[in-house]
Amino acid sequence: MLRFVVDTFFKKYAKDLLDREITLESDAPFDPFEAHLSCSVDTHVYPLNPAKTTLPEGSSLIGSLTSPTPMRIDGHFEGKLTAKDVTIGKTGTVKAHLDLTKGSISGKVIGNVFVKDHLILSATAHIQGDITVGSLSLEEGAIVSGNITIRSGEPLANVNSL
Repeated sequence: MLRFVVDTFFKKYAKDLLDREITLESDAPFDPFEAHLSCSVDTHVYPLNPAKTTLPEGSSLIGSLTSPTPMRIDGHFEGKLTAKDVTIGKTGTVKAHLDLTKGSISGKVIGNVFVKDHLILSATAHIQGDITVGSLSLEEGAIVSGNITIRSGEPLANVNSL
C-alpha cells in the first residue's frame, strides 16, 4: 500500500524522478501511526509536500516573481525571483537574480543566487554567477562559474524575508 502511495505521488508531481531508484526512510521505529516518512531518490531527500507553483517544461515566463509557497521550475524563467523554497529541475533554465530562503538546483542558472538557509546543487546543475548561501550541498559534477560565499551564522542582508 505504501509503495502505491509513493508511486502515485511521484507520477503526479515529479515524473522526471520515476527513472531513479526510490527508497523510504524513517526517523522512528516503524509504526504506521508514528513513522515520519520521506522519499529518498538517489542522494536527495524530497519531503512529501509538492510545489504549489510550477513552471512546466516548455513554458516561459519573463518578469518579476515573488512566491511565499514552494515552487518548481522545469521551463524557462527570466527576470527576478524572490521565494521561500524553489526547485529548478534538470530541464529548467533561469536567467535571473535569485533571492531565496532555500533551494535546490538541477538545471541551468545565469545570475547571482542569494540563499538564506540551505542550497542543494545536484550533479546536473550549471550556475553562471555568484552564490551566497547559509549552507551548501554540492554534488560531484555540478558546475559553478563564479564565487561561492558561505555565511554560516551571519544573516544575509540581500535575502528578503517572506
